[in-house]
Amino acid sequence: MSTRGMSTRGTWFMRDRPVAIWLFVAVVVSLIHPFFASSRWLMVHLVVLGAVTHSAMVWSVHFTDALLKTRAGFEERRWQTIRLSVFQVGAILVFIGVPLAIWPLTLVGASLISIAVVWHAVMLVRRLRVALPGRFRITVRYYIVAALLLPVGATFGVLLARGLAEPWNGRLLVSHTMVNLLGWIGLTILGTLVTLWPTMLRTRMAPSAESASKQALPVLLVGLTLVVVGPLVGLALVAAAGVLIYLGGTLWVYRPIITSARGRPPATFPTLSAGAGLVWLPIGLIVMAWSLVSRGSWASLADNYGILTAIFVVGFALQVLLGALSYLLPIVIGGGPSVLRVGMGELERWGTARVVVANFGLALCLLPVPSLVRVVLSTLTLVALGLAVPILLRGIYASVKAKRSLEDRPAGTQAGAGAVSGAAPTSPGERRAAPLTRSWSRPELIAGVAIIALPPRRGLGPGRRQARHPPREHRPLRRARPRPGQRRLERSPQPRPEGHHRRRRHQHLPRRLVLGRRPPAAGDGLRRQRDREFQPGRPRRCDAGDARDGCWCHGSQPGHRLHEGVGPGVHPG
Repeated sequence: MSTRGMSTRGTWFMRDRPVAIWLFVAVVVSLIHPFFASSRWLMVHLVVLGAVTHSAMVWSVHFTDALLKTRAGFEERRWQTIRLSVFQVGAILVFIGVPLAIWPLTLVGASLISIAVVWHAVMLVRRLRVALPGRFRITVRYYIVAALLLPVGATFGVLLARGLAEPWNGRLLVSHTMVNLLGWIGLTILGTLVTLWPTMLRTRMAPSAESASKQALPVLLVGLTLVVVGPLVGLALVAAAGVLIYLGGTLWVYRPIITSARGRPPATFPTLSAGAGLVWLPIGLIVMAWSLVSRGSWASLADNYGILTAIFVVGFALQVLLGALSYLLPIVIGGGPSVLRVGMGELERWGTARVVVANFGLALCLLPVPSLVRVVLSTLTLVALGLAVPILLRGIYASVKAKRSLEDRPAGTQAGAGAVSGAAPTSPGERRAAPLTRSWSRPELIAGVAIIALPPRRGLGPGRRQARHPPREHRPLRRARPRPGQRRLERSPQPRPEGHHRRRRHQHLPRRLVLGRRPPAAGDGLRRQRDREFQPGRPRRCDAGDARDGCWCHGSQPGHRLHEGVGPGVHPG
């Protein structure tokens, strides 16, 4: 094997660019999604399979080398490039084959993806075997187990693309999504954030971090096994129990994460975004368990899978990905504290507002709100998340530009520049504070809340709209006094027998009538006939029907009622 090591510093196209490309394509598809049938499937898989899976393959190797102190030259970068290229080709074939219903193309693409990920797992095992004993080897085991689960999920996906009748379509959908989201993505994120989260917060790691990870992995695997096997055997309660067991393992991993956050609360965009994603994971698990128990059939569960997809993909996976990338990219580009400040400053642009709009918008979209409100809120959420693409590219460009500018300076100038040079600060306090140039912004927080509150304030919210325009069926009857020159309909003092049929003659009916209850839908045809016959100012006979009922007449709006009788006392006004 060549002795040339794989340098992690600087830019690398296969590490930095594919994520931004797939996210950009996902934003474009979300804008044109009404025009083709497979848009929802494509949006989800562009994020999960394109962006998140690619990042998991890249950064799991990065963290494995850092934790195990892998010797230089263990694996050349060109082999990683080949492996990632095989994965990208497979992903492209899947993105083409499923929407166009070309099953052989989907099968080839899924096979290439599985080959690349298994190759990835083999290289992680080799790194683990040659490494010296050390802490957090459990993180690498998380990566290996997660990588071995992806081919299982890919197999389920290929069977779904083949087209199966119910109930197998719903069963495989649950198994496919859970093994990929909770297995491949979930285990990778949980194994990473145990060590990355305190690093992002720039605080001490909790003493129980490593032991919590070791204890939680078996629990997570037991829960995941039940979640996958339960739908295959048609037992929803088994799957729900597996989700709850997985939730227990997740909360156990969260213990050191919460301890670190209590020492230094999240204040920058990377930590706010990743922290928000960690909040959405337990919410998604609870909703998933409830859906498995409450839905009457697997087909019903599959038809209402949109909420679960939004929680797991947008709320959890995508936000953790954006937060981690915003922290890691300036670091791996390198260049010293000054370059790091430039890159972090760009990547944290409008950070607080983006996190607030994305999370509050997503939460409100999941509530039973009117369709117009949901469209507005989903658009705002898409804009908040979509801004990450140009901001990521701008941050990479700014970091590379600052690094090249620093390298072009004379050596004497760099040495005398102090912080401008690549040397680390002398004191630990300066070293901790150097990369962080921004914190959460109160004006951005207020602006984000105001943006989300704008649709209801403009009358698009459900409460305000119903208060101003209550449904006609629930409008109360109003009494009105007769004006001079107006006629009042009064009930005859003579009692009429039940079922008595009477006819009234109306003269010069005014245009405005008092609002009452709308007539039943069955009488709409007769009412339209009366509307054509009855014009203001022309006398006509109105069939009043039964003595106990009122008379439906034409007014300024269809369905206005002319009530009669002394009791209600409702008459023209």
